[in-house]
Amino acid sequence: MREMNARRWERTLAVREVERQAVKTASASWVGALSDRELELIAVTAYWCEGAKDKAYARREKVRFINSDPGIVLLFLEFLRRRGFNWPDLYMALSIHESADIPAAERWWAETVGADVSDFAKPTIKRHRPRTNRKNTGQEYVGCFYVAVRGSRTLYQQIEGIWRGIATGFESGAGGPLVRQTGDVRRHV
Repeated sequence: MREMNARRWERTLAVREVERQAVKTASASWVGALSDRELELIAVTAYWCEGAKDKAYARREKVRFINSDPGIVLLFLEFLRRRGFNWPDLYMALSIHESADIPAAERWWAETVGADVSDFAKPTIKRHRPRTNRKNTGQEYVGCFYVAVRGSRTLYQQIEGIWRGIATGFESGAGGPLVRQTGDVRRHV
């Protein structure tokens, strides 16, 4: 009985995986080639999610970005390239746990972004905790890619300005931000 349930469950999982991949493939093909403007809007949004922000109490108008997803990193590097920044303008390094294979991770990231390992600064090493809740461990773990842009005060100001435009631009669309109704009270989500 248990074996029969396991086989049935295996088939169900296989069907779900086919469906999952079909949805992802269709969604990816829907995107098509990105215009310069679309790439810029997406890169600015990614930066606002993952990049360093200026604070009124601590002025730091410098572009600094970190992420572990190679697609996001490549998107942001392409944005910088289209803005006229080149490898010498970038300070690149890894942020990685000490238990990882750091030289292998540096080679992987260098190959991924099209740089040379010698272009990277010394990595930031995170202390390893033997009893971790992290799931991204083992040989596949390559840490996070960090990039800071030299002389980027104006670029940072432009990114913040574009983000302000994005954040307010949708409000004039289909009725403004989402609203949740709870009893007689309407709250912005």
